[in-house]
Amino acid sequence: MSLYGPIRSHDTLWKVAQRIRPSKNLTVQQTMVALLEQNPRAFIAGDMNEIQRGQVLFVPSKKCDCRHFKTGCAPCCTTAD
Repeated sequence: MSLYGPIRSHDTLWKVAQRIRPSKNLTVQQTMVALLEQNPRAFIAGDMNEIQRGQVLFVPSKKCDCRHFKTGCAPCCTTAD
């Protein structure tokens, strides 16, 4: 499992998702949803626009361009690369 962070004051979920997107077959938006679902405590009130500074995020696996990932996150997205 990979980690990203800590989140800095200028980071947004969009910027983080662009940087860590595991596959070009996935959109930035799909990656954002997976990050939100894998890291609910990193967001104030579950709002993807309210990422908390100082948080370290669990990053979806590079193998994770499966059907489940495209509709949200699944256990295969958290296994080691």
